[in-house]
Amino acid sequence: MSLDEVALILTGELGRPIRYDSPVALEYAWHLRRRRGMPLVKVAVLTALNAGLARGNAAGVVPTLERLLGRPPREMETYVADHVHLWER
Repeated sequence: MSLDEVALILTGELGRPIRYDSPVALEYAWHLRRRRGMPLVKVAVLTALNAGLARGNAAGVVPTLERLLGRPPREMETYVADHVHLWER
């Protein structure tokens, strides 16, 4: 699932437009380093993770997740519906 797909789910549940604006990697790294004061190694890791998440690289659910949670994983739509109060204004 890409972050654009998550934004569509949030849009449907909240009844207002939600969009994901994918930052340019260098701008994101600059923001983390200069504005947030993060160490360079952490900036590199977070920038790489953000790029992968934006492309949907974390779409698969590993079998370990159910064991860690002690229950089956939920669909994103279910999670958002159950926690819609977190995103309400």
